Amino acid sequence: AFLYNFAKFVDWPKDAFANDEAPVVVGTFGDDEFIATLRTLLQNKKAHGREFVVRKVVNAQEAKNCHALFFREAEDRRLPQILDTIRRLPILTVGESNSFLDNGGMFNLFFEDKQLRFEVSPGPAEIAKLNISSQLMRLAKHVRKGGGK
Repeated sequence: AFLYNFAKFVDWPKDAFANDEAPVVVGTFGDDEFIATLRTLLQNKKAHGREFVVRKVVNAQEAKNCHALFFREAEDRRLPQILDTIRRLPILTVGESNSFLDNGGMFNLFFEDKQLRFEVSPGPAEIAKLNISSQLMRLAKHVRKGGGK
């Protein structure tokens, strides 16, 4: 649900998509079961009139072909290299580790009082030419000031 809502409240530059009907490609590093769950959750949903396509990503080169990337906590060791590779590309990045924003990620998910919350670092989004709505920024538990990485 968070990925879907983030995509609804983030604007990509027009040239990030091949055409007006191109889907939002969500890439994730993870196991097949998680990817299947994500596909089910995003099925029949749209953001900015675009459907979602979920792909398994295994390296930074494949990540370049996505509009959004979700990093599971298990990917911490590869995180800095991948985020550095895609830093200037219009790719929304979402993670779930304590170091995600420190490494240049945009949105980080975490639990607080048994509730799933998020924090945001708008600097990396600006570098990637993504516009995060002020409405979404107000919902964040924490907003990190300044640029990322």
